[in-house]
Amino acid sequence: MNSYTVAVPGVPKPWSVNIRRSAPPAFLVYQGEIQGAIRAKLGAIVPLTGPLELTITFVLPLTRTAKRMGYVTPDLTNLVKAAEDACQGILFENDSQIIKVTALKRYLLGDPCTIITVRMMEGVR
Repeated sequence: MNSYTVAVPGVPKPWSVNIRRSAPPAFLVYQGEIQGAIRAKLGAIVPLTGPLELTITFVLPLTRTAKRMGYVTPDLTNLVKAAEDACQGILFENDSQIIKVTALKRYLLGDPCTIITVRMMEGVR
């Protein structure tokens, strides 16, 4: 297979410098949810090799601040890093394989989730 897509229910959690020192339980739970969703949907898969494209959409709860400003924390780059780290060793061997990232933060009414797609980049060296 050349690509995988997984939707992970729940509020996305950002990566943080403090996580390296002492990971808060919420972050560990989020990474576990990503890994569990991957395994539930795809089973025992072989991690993709070679150069990869990662596309992630973070659907966050619509808050008053988001309605008024159109943007709020968490930082998009920290959300990407959290999801990317959770996928390492399952969807792909190492996050250094990612050569293209497309990411989007959306604030919507309804159920929050993270939608992750990783695909092989054909013809790229």
